[in-house]
Amino acid sequence: MLSVVTSIGGFLFGYDTGQISGMLLFDDFIARFGQTQPDGSKLFDTIISSLVVSLMSIDTFIGALSRAYTADWWGRRRSLSFGVAIFIIGNVIQITAMNSWVHMMMGRFVAGLGVGNLSVGVPMFQSECCPREIRGAVVASYQLMITIGILVSNAINYSRIVIGLGIAFSLPLGIAILFLPESPRWLAGRNRWDNARMALARLRGLKNDPHNKLITDDYNEMQESIAEQSQAGQGTWLECFTGKPSRIPKLVYRTLLGCGIHFLQQWTGLNVAFQYGATIFQSAGIDDPIMVQLILGAVNVVMTFPGLYIVERLGRRIPVIVGAMWQATWLLIFAAAGVSRPPTEYTIALAS
Repeated sequence: MLSVVTSIGGFLFGYDTGQISGMLLFDDFIARFGQTQPDGSKLFDTIISSLVVSLMSIDTFIGALSRAYTADWWGRRRSLSFGVAIFIIGNVIQITAMNSWVHMMMGRFVAGLGVGNLSVGVPMFQSECCPREIRGAVVASYQLMITIGILVSNAINYSRIVIGLGIAFSLPLGIAILFLPESPRWLAGRNRWDNARMALARLRGLKNDPHNKLITDDYNEMQESIAEQSQAGQGTWLECFTGKPSRIPKLVYRTLLGCGIHFLQQWTGLNVAFQYGATIFQSAGIDDPIMVQLILGAVNVVMTFPGLYIVERLGRRIPVIVGAMWQATWLLIFAAAGVSRPPTEYTIALAS
């Protein structure tokens, strides 16, 4: 149950990422928020469409940073509900936008804060609550749900509907999470050890036997982990990048390695295919760019399954290296198609 409920957070991340690609081509969306051109037609100016798309990513970054504080202040569950509430508010702002692209952009701004909060909170909650036997599989399900969210948003072809359904999809997470046990690790971190043991028992389906051997083993493992962290002391953001005053070996290296992998994954331009894919396919002369975008989303989902299997069989490094080389090859082909048919020369206008 915990895996099903929390994975909705991954679905929302993918859903909000993928929906903008098709929306940029919807006639109604262009008519409402596009800019009037000298010939009287309606089109998005490049800078404005970039702002509408990219501002959400900026706010996802801010929301992800804020999660570090809300999760400690309010607990993991209530912080997730808070993220859902912010996401819903952002979607309501988008739905109520009539003709102002700034109004729409601000809605995406607010929704991005919620998505960023969830993008950190869901894997954190999953990793702290799941038994170690299935922890890897449950956390991996988050990535799978991102791809499914992208696919579903690609399949819905009306802007207000795709935004409104985002609210419906998020409510089960925001409400159901409050009926799940709180993170045992968060409870233990506040010296609420009895509550932590009971939370572990509920998560194992043994709430009437909190002293079962399975529960005791998890409880002891958590005690040892928290004691080890307490001995290391309280770290700061600055310490991650300076290594001082703790002087933990290779702390800066490990910080840069972790951040660098995530940064470079985004730096490849992968999200261009999901956020501007339909526009690029249209400019390349494809008759039905929405269908091609849908096929891309389906391939993304299907290939996630062998990816989850391969990382367990071959480790992490080899799949990353091979995947990066494969992606680089096809991004080169993708870029070549864009150069041969520049979007600025092959954009299709909507008559006003």
